[in-house]
Amino acid sequence: MRLAFLLSLALVAGVAQADVRARVVATDPPAEATLGRDQAFYVRIQFDADEPVGFWTRAYSRGRQLGGWKSNASAKWSGSGHALGWISFSQPVEVDEIRVVAGGGKPYREREVATYPVKLRWGEGPAADVTAPWVAELKQATSAAWEAERRAEAAERRIEASELRVEAALRREEAAAERANTLQRQVDALKAIERGILEREDRRRKQQR
Repeated sequence: MRLAFLLSLALVAGVAQADVRARVVATDPPAEATLGRDQAFYVRIQFDADEPVGFWTRAYSRGRQLGGWKSNASAKWSGSGHALGWISFSQPVEVDEIRVVAGGGKPYREREVATYPVKLRWGEGPAADVTAPWVAELKQATSAAWEAERRAEAAERRIEASELRVEAALRREEAAAERANTLQRQVDALKAIERGILEREDRRRKQQR
């Protein structure tokens, strides 16, 4: 009982210690800007994460989350580094705050990990070109992280498939062994019957003498 209690405490402590810290260290375009239709507002997120998490951005106006947005898909990040987030709108809207959300863990949960004041307005004009070099760098890093995740998942699937094949082979061997044992028991039973018949015949012959 004491060991189980200590293990449960260790598990709870491990969950409680899993933490994610993040802050917005750069944006493109600047935090005060007018953007074109569907133009992405990029944020550079500096993070420290004790467990693999994804990062997304949400847009707010006067404390209310805005709808009708498009946002980035995220790779899973852990340790320390930088991640890319972005958000865009296809209709005119004004935004005064960007919030960064992290999602991950077991069980899965999402939580706000950073806020960033802005003064953004999406209009009907054309989208401007991205100029900050870190945007392209983080896009490349995200693609590389996705590829690493894809390869890891593929390797895990191959391992699982191999384990299933091994389990199936073991089950076949166990079934074959059980069939052999059953057959042997049947042979032993027939031999016992044969011995019984021979013994009775032998006794009968002795009695006739």
